[in-house]
Amino acid sequence: MNNKSLNILFLNSVKVNTFGGVERWMLNLGKGLYERGHKIYYAAKKGSIFINTCRSIGFPVFKNKFGIDYSIINSYRLSKILRKYDIDIVINHHNKDIKIARMASLIVNKKIVNIKRAGSIGDVKNTLENKLIYKRFVDGIITPTYDIKYKLLKYGWLDKDLIHVIKNGVIIPNLEGLNIKNIKNSLKVADESRVIGSFGRLVEQKQFDKFLFVSKLIKQKIDNVKFIIVGEGHLKDEIINISKEIGIFNDLILLDFQADPISIYAICDIIVMTSRSEGYPNVLLEAMSVGKPVVAFGVGGIKELIKNGDNGYIIDPFDCEKMAEICIELLRNEEKVEEIGSRAKKYVENNNSIKTMIDKTEEYIIQLYNKKFIRNETFKNSFYR
Repeated sequence: MNNKSLNILFLNSVKVNTFGGVERWMLNLGKGLYERGHKIYYAAKKGSIFINTCRSIGFPVFKNKFGIDYSIINSYRLSKILRKYDIDIVINHHNKDIKIARMASLIVNKKIVNIKRAGSIGDVKNTLENKLIYKRFVDGIITPTYDIKYKLLKYGWLDKDLIHVIKNGVIIPNLEGLNIKNIKNSLKVADESRVIGSFGRLVEQKQFDKFLFVSKLIKQKIDNVKFIIVGEGHLKDEIINISKEIGIFNDLILLDFQADPISIYAICDIIVMTSRSEGYPNVLLEAMSVGKPVVAFGVGGIKELIKNGDNGYIIDPFDCEKMAEICIELLRNEEKVEEIGSRAKKYVENNNSIKTMIDKTEEYIIQLYNKKFIRNETFKNSFYR
């Protein structure tokens, strides 16, 4: 194995106001790889939450323009970063990022290992263009679930060895010193109130309209309960309007993106996820790491994370009545809440530690590096010997 300190660039053309699971994954992975001696850099859009968060932690950041696909000008800008910082590995989010990284490497005639992060099946669509791109531009794909890998392989043009499954990992938080009463008071939530939370970008995929409907059903049976939605996105006004229409606006708390959401998880009794599609959601991992029971529609990789009735609950997709029923049962049984929450935390500790994720990812990127650089050099030297 190569023990060289690698120069790694995380490239992400994410929208300015978006910070989701892939962004958190990139940040956590970068921190871990940095602690192991690798040099870490981030490039994203100017003024984005992602780039600002990376900068606030102390990482070198580059405000890169992305524009149209295959932009020569933006590829040239990136090529100067590849050359100046001798980048070995580029870990990308969007297909646009893969293209610009590959073109930048060609401009400076520099080999790089080009890795795609596929957090959901939608990140790699079944198109002729992608068939060409992934055969020529991509050295490896990291995905957090076998569900995504199997669906990608059904396309018929991706090699199974190109796709590597590495489960997301989270840092198990230390909750000592966290004052639940003060946190509730800061949000104007009464001490005795029960709290149900839902976290994520305010976009169609997350189906917060269904969360609101579930909330209404719960409110009809449980009086002293509040509902928290944490996230940002273009559906915020719509969420507010729906909550007013169905009569739960006064019991709803809307919070913007939280760089450190642990204190909000801590005051919740239950975490609910109503997404129509998911990869391997960090939100559920984070909630479970705090010892909270999660109730989620059984889509995507959620079924690989939750063991129904043991460390959480899986609900048939879009069955809001059943989801509300489970939440009501939990709210009426504090012992069950503690029991499920405790098993959820233990599961994450055993299966989804940040150390395990970083170990496996570091091993994989070094393997790709050796395959592209070391073996090629060995072959070249033996050929001319």
